[in-house]
Amino acid sequence: MSTSTLTDQGSPTRGVPDITPHDSLFNFKTGDVQIIVAYEGKRLLGVVSSNALILASPVWNKFINPPWEDVLESTMPPKQKTIDCTEDNANSLLVLLNIAHMKFNSVPTLLSYQELFNVAVLVDQYQCVELVTPWLVFWICNEVGQSQKNRTGRMVVHCLGVWPREGI
Repeated sequence: MSTSTLTDQGSPTRGVPDITPHDSLFNFKTGDVQIIVAYEGKRLLGVVSSNALILASPVWNKFINPPWEDVLESTMPPKQKTIDCTEDNANSLLVLLNIAHMKFNSVPTLLSYQELFNVAVLVDQYQCVELVTPWLVFWICNEVGQSQKNRTGRMVVHCLGVWPREGI
């Protein structure tokens, strides 16, 4: 399973080679935290809102407000925080980020079985089931429509423990 990490860097690209700065897909208006994503063979640098991430996920909240942060560090001037999500599926991450940033017109209502699975993996990883619950009915209905005879997609999502059976 992939994991994201948080780094503090004085410069957006220092120590992280070949990053394309602030790609529009991963650049949100109220952004104050940098995010590094592997997308279409490139490492992209975007900007996300710490407030949106904190509300969306307890895991993202810990990246932004680490409970292990030393008291002395909190009295020093804040450094630009960067979350490295290069091991995450970029398209699925973008779905979660668009929802968290309330860019609902950019959230797909149809997902293939593989896309649904990839989103479910990140929902589990970031513990943000409440974030995607309103879209679940669209995504599951699409999966059922694609495979009337086969319930594999729904069972896999249920078995992951991401969504309760009554949500499906």
